[in-house]
Amino acid sequence: MSTIIDQAEGLRFALGASSEFGWPATNPRAMNRLAESLGHEVAKTARAANLREAFTALALFWEENDLGRMSFQVGNHALIRMKQCYDCTGWRCGFTSVPCSFKTTLLRVALSDMLDCDVRVAEVECCRTGGRGCTFTVTRIPPA
Repeated sequence: MSTIIDQAEGLRFALGASSEFGWPATNPRAMNRLAESLGHEVAKTARAANLREAFTALALFWEENDLGRMSFQVGNHALIRMKQCYDCTGWRCGFTSVPCSFKTTLLRVALSDMLDCDVRVAEVECCRTGGRGCTFTVTRIPPA
């Protein structure tokens, strides 16, 4: 069983690798499998009854482990905003499409586990494409 410190170190390693070697990763499927695994581990740190509780737990984990600054908005459209991302810091624009499939996958898995339901996460703004940060929309998927 991994500890929170192990989880944060794993995230820093994966995010640092994406920054160091550039994105998209040479093997995005492997990075996304790693994101899924880490998402499950991060979700073990907290259960949540609603999106606000899940976002609060994720933001606390993210900031306490120096992965960046995370804020959120819950309403008609749920959003997660990240600034000073561990993997984006120091990058200059250059990508033409949003590249953070690692963070998208990690957030989707962690939130799905924390809320015990499926969610859809999509990145709509990225600091690597000139955005002020990375912004993700989050939508609960109704049970079939």
